[in-house]
Amino acid sequence: MTPQEIQKGIASGEIKTIDCTPTWSALLPIMLDLHAQFQSKENPTSEQRKSYDDLCTEFKRMAKAADEWVEWNKEQQRLEDAHIQSMLELGEFDDQLKGK
Repeated sequence: MTPQEIQKGIASGEIKTIDCTPTWSALLPIMLDLHAQFQSKENPTSEQRKSYDDLCTEFKRMAKAADEWVEWNKEQQRLEDAHIQSMLELGEFDDQLKGK
């Protein structure tokens, strides 16, 4: 969307929020560059050390969120498989195929 379209949407009430959440693919190159810059410093300042610590905290937070998403998807698949298995055992798929 263009800025004008966004302004028009906000003014008309069609747009209530704007999602500015960064993506991993957008953040990763910047974060890796900052990591490399910090690693090459012999005597980082306290401000640089804090920025690096913040960067590591964000990496850990994003990695945790990614791991939780993978686990959630595994659990959903397990539940779906169990549901299908129980329907097969009860013959419910047969009834659906026969139009009952």
